[in-house]
Amino acid sequence: MRPLLAILFAVLLPYAMTAQDRPGGAWLDTAPVQWNPPGASLPKPPKDANRNITPEYCKAHERPVSSDEERAVAGAGWIVFASFQGGNGVTVVGGAASQDGMCRPDPYQHFVFVHGKFAGTLSPRLMRARSDGSLNKVSFPGRGKIVAAFSRYTEADPLCCPSRISEATYEIRERSGQPVVVRMSAVRLKLDCLLIQVQSDRLFQLF
Repeated sequence: MRPLLAILFAVLLPYAMTAQDRPGGAWLDTAPVQWNPPGASLPKPPKDANRNITPEYCKAHERPVSSDEERAVAGAGWIVFASFQGGNGVTVVGGAASQDGMCRPDPYQHFVFVHGKFAGTLSPRLMRARSDGSLNKVSFPGRGKIVAAFSRYTEADPLCCPSRISEATYEIRERSGQPVVVRMSAVRLKLDCLLIQVQSDRLFQLF
């Protein structure tokens, strides 16, 4: 009986650890804290052999880099999977440390550049696909402003369908002569499974 329990424990432990690791959006529920120092270097992906394993079939579909900002992210060791142009020299680039079995970025981060200079990240920590606090939409409502939507999960939510999102707003400031991304606020909104329509017909499509 004991060997069977040992086997079950070994099999279920990774799933239990993953469940504990899922909550990552708590920072969106607190008062804004600045994590982006001026003049910071572009961070490199974590060296974790157990997680930084990209399936071979995903590598064939990786998007080519085309801009200086994308090349900077790729040069730091990230897999570029998204890029958003906000005008006025603002660019947000999504970079993954690896990809999961469905070729989703996991873990990943979004990096902000202003006229080619790194200005910070949109999350204080790495995000994981289909997990609490995972970023799924970036928009630019005005000059020097960024809005990002993050999936918010409860323990009862299936991985496909977070019940809420948190919409965080940022401003690009200049400190010590360097551009810096500053989180200003965050609002949690109810989500109707895969698609939600919020106020002025803005649509958020989740992956």
